[in-house]
This record gives sequence, C-alpha cells and structure tokens, in this order.
Amino acid sequence: MNITAQYRIQIERAIRTGLQILRKAEPLRLSEWADQNFYLVAESSYIEGLWETLPHQRAIMDCISNDDIRSVTVRKSARVGYTKIIVAAVGYFAEHKRRNQVLFQPVDQDAEDFTKDEIDPMLRDVPAVQKVFPYFNTKSKFNTLTKKVFRGSTLDIRGGKAAKNYRRLSKDVVYYDELEGFDGDIEGEGDPVSLGDKRTEGATFPKSIRGSTPGLAETSLILRCERAANERFTWHAPCPHCDLMQQIVWGGRDSSCGLKWDAGDAKSVQYLCEGCACLFPFEAYLLESYPKGRYISESGMWIDDVGLFRSPSGEIVDTPEHVALSIWTGAAAQVPWHRIVADFFEAKKSPGTLKTFVNTTLGEAWGSPTTPGCSRFSRGAARRRSAATSTDSSRRRASCSAATRRYESSSARRRTWRSIPGDVRSPWSGRRRSRFFAPRTRRFARAARPRSRPQWPAAPWPWRIEPAASRMPRPGGW
Repeated sequence: MNITAQYRIQIERAIRTGLQILRKAEPLRLSEWADQNFYLVAESSYIEGLWETLPHQRAIMDCISNDDIRSVTVRKSARVGYTKIIVAAVGYFAEHKRRNQVLFQPVDQDAEDFTKDEIDPMLRDVPAVQKVFPYFNTKSKFNTLTKKVFRGSTLDIRGGKAAKNYRRLSKDVVYYDELEGFDGDIEGEGDPVSLGDKRTEGATFPKSIRGSTPGLAETSLILRCERAANERFTWHAPCPHCDLMQQIVWGGRDSSCGLKWDAGDAKSVQYLCEGCACLFPFEAYLLESYPKGRYISESGMWIDDVGLFRSPSGEIVDTPEHVALSIWTGAAAQVPWHRIVADFFEAKKSPGTLKTFVNTTLGEAWGSPTTPGCSRFSRGAARRRSAATSTDSSRRRASCSAATRRYESSSARRRTWRSIPGDVRSPWSGRRRSRFFAPRTRRFARAARPRSRPQWPAAPWPWRIEPAASRMPRPGGW
C-alpha cells in the first residue's frame, strides 16, 4: 500500500505524541537544572536575571538532589543564597522529578509571605515549572497561598507553629526554612524536625532539608541537627601563595590564621594563611581561591564538582545518609572583608549587636565554646554579668553598713534597741519574723538576749525615742 508523504508525516507525528508519555528526561543535578531553567525574580532579588550557581552553592544543591542522601542540614550566615536554593529545589522536584513536597515556615504569616514573594513569582518567570502547573494565573482551590497542585505532584506551604499543620501529609520532600524560628516543642507533641520528617516515612526517596542561621547554642535546633549528621562539611579554599587547602575562618586577634587588620583600620584587612603565614587580600581570594574552593569534612571526605563524595586520597566513597554543611559570609565572598570588619567594630560596642554579628555574619551559635572568637565574647559577657552581680552585692552591703552606722550614731537608739526582746530584735537569726524592718547585720543578730522577757509595749512602731531619764515604768513592763 502506497502512503503519501503527507500521511506519513501525520502518522509519525501521532506516534511521537503517543510515545511522549513514556519519555523520561535526562537526569540532572539541581545545580545543572537551575543553571538551565531557574530565574532570579525582581520581587526578592538584588539583581534580576538568569541564575548562575556560585562555587559555595554547588555542593549544597547537589546534595539536595542526590537521592542517596536522606537529610541535608545547612548552618549558614545571612545572605548566602539558601532561600533561593530551596525555591529552585521546589521547581526542580515539581518539574524534573515529580515529587510531593511540603515547605514549613516558622509561622503561618511567614508561609503566606513566602508564597507571595518567592513561589508565585517563580511560577510566573520559570517556563519549565509553568508547563507542569496548569492552574497558573487562575482562581482555583489548586492554586492558593498554602497549596499548589502540579501535574504529578503537589506542594504545601505551611507554618510550623501548630501541631495540626504536621498532620494528614504524605510527602517525599520536606523543607524547614529558618529552623531557629520554630518552637522547640510543638504544642507538647515533639520537636518540629521529628514531626515533619515523619511525613516522609513511606517515601521511596525521602528527603529532609533543614537550613537556618543559628541562635543560642543551648537551644539551637540547627546545631542539634548538625550534630546528628554522619559527616559535617565546612568551606575550604587554597592559599594563592602555597596552594594549601584550608578552612576559611573568621580568625580574630587570638587566632593563628584568619582575617587580620591594623588596629582601628578595617580597610587594612587581609587573610593570614595557616601554612605559609602569608597575607592575601580579598581580591586575591575572590579571583584565585574562591573558584577552587570545596567542602571538606572533619574526616577529610570532600565533595567534588559533580556531587560525588571522595576520600582524602581522591577515591569515590559511599554517600552518607545525613550531611551537614556550613558557610559564613566571609567565605561566601559576597561581601568584601573590610565591610565585615567595619560591621564588627560597630557590633562589639554592645552585647546585643555583637550577638547579631556572630549569628548572622559568622554563622555561629551564640555561646558556643568551639566557635572561633565567640567563646571569648561569651566569657566577656559572663565577666560583665559577674561584675554587675558583684557590684549589686557591694551596693547592698554598703547600704546595710550605712544603715548600721545610722543606728549606732545615737546612744539613745542603741539603748532602745537593746531593750527590745531578742527574738524580735534579730529577725534573721532563725526565730520569729519581726513586725518591722531592721538592718541585716551580724552585730544585731548576735546581740545577747535579756534574762527576763518583758511585755511588749502597746505603742505601734516607730516608737518615740525618749531620753533614758524621762522614761517611766509602765504597768506589767518597762
């Protein structure tokens, strides 16, 4: 049977359309997908335009998209791109992997604001995600501030304050944005991470993503998650002079490496290498060291440019189920070092601003003894509290001594005091409480009691103090 060219084209097109449902996209890592599809929206970005993954963001994104990793914990400073990473991850799992997701914010209002500022603009400006969201720009129960229904998957955005928001959910991926803002115990039912992770228990590839700037070390939820990780990674970069791969740290005056500057001059700051003891400026770090940086764990394991985990010798090793990564402002190279030091000069003037600097710039928990420089800040605060307490005690002792001197300045008052019954005169000696206030001094507490206990005078306190010669005996007493 002869088939004309026109019919042949139509048949091929119909077959191609019918087989389209069986088509599977080439697997991509989150960093690759974001470079191809993600867009920085004008509502919540300093610069609008196409996304470009930065060196310190690549490993975080690849760990999020790695199906062998169940939990990813990110302890960070402010303004390192974590929020944009999880927004890109939402689009990635909706369009590329078709997985059900839930994103928790500290409170319900934060969840609604996140939808307005991040999720809705992403659906508008990222065509790849818009293709799998048929309810875009329509009023529907599948397109609300708390729920988005895609083709093949759903997204819930909820506040983490109420225990009811953790119920009736079956998800593959759960996000916790700004985990430090959550309550440690959600209405008596447990911590938020345990409640949220329970929603992914039956998933084929469960994923829990936690990220936040830390708060107090004693109550920090992000530190608790970080301590539970199988491997903890920090950002390392090579020295421009000796190529020694080293952790980029804050340093400070008492450290053998890190940021160093002349007294009072923030613009003189440079980084002191722990290997060759050479100094290099921020420009050298930004152009030479930062692009070669990588995340290295305490055991020497590191993450390469394609998301594989390698041993210190470079061999590929098994992927850990729970990884924790930490990054701070100076290592992320988004803010010049002289601005960080200038902020430190202003922050150290008061404990409140210093705490904000440690949390949001250094990305460290306030009061942690292992934090470079932070333990010194905590010791200083403890010394100040101790000094304030001792000062208050000294003031109380001085006030008591002054009151004692006032009572001892008059012989008539001393005689009147001695004539008061002993158990009333010394209310702090463990006897009956006094009906009046008297200075707390050991001299009064140890005063000798009279042999006979006369009847208490009927006149209320304060009694009129009279000279000894003018006092007359009264019936039944004095």
